[in-house]
Amino acid sequence: MESFAIARDPIWRAPLLLIGATEARSVATLEDDALDLRFGIAHVRIPYGAIRTIRRRGWPWYLGIGIRIAGDKTLGLVGSTAGVVEIALEAPTVEGVLFMRHPRNVAVSLVLPEAFEEALQRRMSS
Repeated sequence: MESFAIARDPIWRAPLLLIGATEARSVATLEDDALDLRFGIAHVRIPYGAIRTIRRRGWPWYLGIGIRIAGDKTLGLVGSTAGVVEIALEAPTVEGVLFMRHPRNVAVSLVLPEAFEEALQRRMSS
């Protein structure tokens, strides 16, 4: 099991407390069978087989910070506009999503996005 911190810029840390996005509750964990994302009150579990692709993407300030829904059917779990990784899904659904029932993508801001991408690629190919 590998864990990666979800990035939370210092300016947003206090407002993110409103959704419970503390340091301990802002984590992306690569478990044996699935990617587990916890960002405050949001908990999303994505089986590796449900992931089509992963890539870096921009997250402009106007899309907002926190648990966000972008117009391209992307569920954002972002505490920073930097280091955002988009996880494109095979089918528009994932476990545990209360905010958006059928996202096509999940975007998450990470402290170490390159290391996360590499580790996730390894999990997907094994």
